[in-house]
Amino acid sequence: MGRNPDALHLHRLAGIPVEPVFITGPHRSGTTLLYSLLLATHRLNGVTAYHVLRYRQLLARHLAGEADRARAELAGQLRAAGVVDRVIDGVRVTPDTPEEYGFVIADPGPSRLRPAN
Repeated sequence: MGRNPDALHLHRLAGIPVEPVFITGPHRSGTTLLYSLLLATHRLNGVTAYHVLRYRQLLARHLAGEADRARAELAGQLRAAGVVDRVIDGVRVTPDTPEEYGFVIADPGPSRLRPAN
């Protein structure tokens, strides 16, 4: 896949309502636990390690029916790299681990945070 395979599909998102909920707090305050519990209800969508690490190909993979395979590939890459937990708090790292949206915003690519967005 190219650098941004989702670019061709972004028009599909037009008109989809977004009502974000931001969970914030200092490190080791329970935000990961709260986030995990909320995601377990299946009443909202959340940002996971898969979303952060593969965010420029989420739509393309989903539309091609490859999201599960992409998650499995990422899990294999994490294992191969020896990434088991977040070290600082022992939370297990998988493609479905809740993750900080800020890592996407911090990306220096074309989607970086700026006044227009």
